[in-house]
Amino acid sequence: MEDMKKLKSLVEHWKFHNVEHAETYLKWSEKVSNHEALSKVLQQVSVESIKVNDLLKEAVALIEKALKE
Repeated sequence: MEDMKKLKSLVEHWKFHNVEHAETYLKWSEKVSNHEALSKVLQQVSVESIKVNDLLKEAVALIEKALKE
């Protein structure tokens, strides 16, 4: 059970920082907007990071369920 509590804390931490990283990728995509291909890649990295957050949210829900069992 202790491992699950620790994992929940870690996943929540990862979620928080993932959002920060996604925002940073977008800011940099704007800074390099004169390099269209690079800017688009950074925008896509941001989008994919948000998708990862959806999976991390799912992981938290599953951990919470396991902790109740």
